[in-house]
Amino acid sequence: MQIKSITVNAAGMMAAEKGNQGNGVPCVNQVKTQGGSMFGPACKVTISREGKNLSSRPAAQNGTVVQDVKEERKLLRQQEEAELIKAIREGYRENLNEIEKQISEYNTSYAGFERKKVGYDSMLMNETIEEQEKLRTTMQNQKQFQAEENQRRAKEARQMAAQCAQYKGEIDENNRDLYTLLQTMKETEKAEDEQENDGAAKDRSTSGTAASATAANDGNGAADLSMGDVIKSLAAQFVSSSIDRERVVQEMFAGLEESGRWFLDTADSITQSVLQRISGIRAALDDESFSDEQIAEMMQNLQDGMVQNYDNVRNFRSFGLQVMSDVKEDRLQHIEDTPLKNVQQTKRSMMLSAADAALGEARQSSLDKASQELAEEVKELIDQRNEVEGVPQDDREEVREEQTEEAEQMEEREEEQADTAGEIK
Repeated sequence: MQIKSITVNAAGMMAAEKGNQGNGVPCVNQVKTQGGSMFGPACKVTISREGKNLSSRPAAQNGTVVQDVKEERKLLRQQEEAELIKAIREGYRENLNEIEKQISEYNTSYAGFERKKVGYDSMLMNETIEEQEKLRTTMQNQKQFQAEENQRRAKEARQMAAQCAQYKGEIDENNRDLYTLLQTMKETEKAEDEQENDGAAKDRSTSGTAASATAANDGNGAADLSMGDVIKSLAAQFVSSSIDRERVVQEMFAGLEESGRWFLDTADSITQSVLQRISGIRAALDDESFSDEQIAEMMQNLQDGMVQNYDNVRNFRSFGLQVMSDVKEDRLQHIEDTPLKNVQQTKRSMMLSAADAALGEARQSSLDKASQELAEEVKELIDQRNEVEGVPQDDREEVREEQTEEAEQMEEREEEQADTAGEIK
């Protein structure tokens, strides 16, 4: 049996199929109707190389599509991860902006300090409050003490000026009395007979008189000191002590102002430190060399300490502002009290008293001269009675000792004479 060979490509097969439906080639349809096969029982079907190539293309295309799908899914995942990372970093930036805004508001706030809202006990705050109370107590004590001191100093100056004139008057009166006494004694001596028994008595009398004259002269020398200069010196000491007390108060003011500035500077230092860390994290967000884990750790460390930082900045700044405000009010009150102004008034009063004393001394200069003349005349009379005029002081002492010895010898002779007279009787 002869086998017929027919080469049919894929396109021809498709055409044959269509022929079965009445649209194909007539002979093919006829063959199929005869043997039940398109080619018949005696036909062998082979596929050409071109047909094989054409038939293998869909499988290759399917593999390429699968690979493309995987790549596309991978790219989608990478894109989603990138968008997620971007969203996370944007969230970090928003958090950083919020932290920066919040701490900057606390650092520029002028809210008042409320101690009951402070969440912790600050030793520095307690010490500052104690210093404020101490300052107010010192101001009150200074005001009271200065008022009393002003009155006392002015009164003392007036009394010293008045005593100056009174003291000089007493000296002049004493010298006049002494001069009158010595003149009386001189007249009495002329009327009396000079007897040896009266030598000792005269010596004792003149010795007492000399002591009185010496005392008068000493008093006169003391009175020669300028009372006006003394009062001026006391006024200078008074002003110096008042200024020292005022300096203590001003130093306390300065110390409290420094404490207030310290709290403000500390709040600002904390704020600047946080802002610096925020700037560093922002730079890391824009730097691809920092991993997400590193940035997350940096954000976590920052956020962990922000609660304490907020409290510190808020409390330190409000407390520092409160201290500065209190110091300002206390200083205004101190200026209103004007303790140094009263000191100047007291100084002027004391200087007026010194001027009065100086005028009194000037008016009594003539009396001083008369007092000196009286003292010299008294001295001359005493020297005349002792008969030692112009003799040095040491020689005068020797003369007095000799006179005393002579008086004692005369008393002994009188006693012996009395004893002898008794024996004769």
